[in-house]
Amino acid sequence: MVKRRNNRKTTLPKRRSRRAAGSSNGQKSSRRLTDPYLNDVSPNLLQVPQQMTVTLPWSQLLTLTTTDTTLGTYTYALSANNPYDPDALFSTSYQPQGFDQWAAFYTYYYVNHAEISVSFINLSSQPLTICVGPSPDQNPSTYLIFKNQPGNVSRLMSNNSLDVFRVTMRRSTSAILNTNPRNNSAMRTSFGTPISQQWYFLVQINSVNSATFSGTLSVTIRYNLTMSDRKKMDYS
Repeated sequence: MVKRRNNRKTTLPKRRSRRAAGSSNGQKSSRRLTDPYLNDVSPNLLQVPQQMTVTLPWSQLLTLTTTDTTLGTYTYALSANNPYDPDALFSTSYQPQGFDQWAAFYTYYYVNHAEISVSFINLSSQPLTICVGPSPDQNPSTYLIFKNQPGNVSRLMSNNSLDVFRVTMRRSTSAILNTNPRNNSAMRTSFGTPISQQWYFLVQINSVNSATFSGTLSVTIRYNLTMSDRKKMDYS
């Protein structure tokens, strides 16, 4: 095609045919996977890596009515690195949200850290003291020993009904048990079995007058766990 402008010939460049890059016949070229971690799975699982870290929540709501008039202490123990069965006291055996779903993709896991959020409402006319903190043992000997441990949070609650206590804290497995869970087989397990070496979050409520008391306790734990050894799946 020729256009005349100022009595000069101007030749326009020819238009190239649109073809897929890397193809000589105009057809789309296939892209080859080069990641060795992705070559052994179905295309539906290409977004699932060999290892993944997630945070899974677990919650419990309890109404307490203690009858212990000797010490007037209630202890609630929750496993901080065993999401297979968080409720160490009652052994309710229900897991955090998403735990069973991730078990379909991975074989092993360990807990890096856990965060606990506690709310307690005093429903009695008794003054109470409440303490929350981590512990390598789910059964400390007395409330006073546990209360005075560094890093624990405690407060005196008045005898006014509906007095509320709230606290949130996060602790790591390596700090409590003095070892990295990634390198310790006792802290790393398959999804179908509990962790062998556990640590706990303890909630202790003590009656100042060693009397019976009642209240409502709400607990949420967020487990940060690393999952590994992705399972192979066949959709054929």
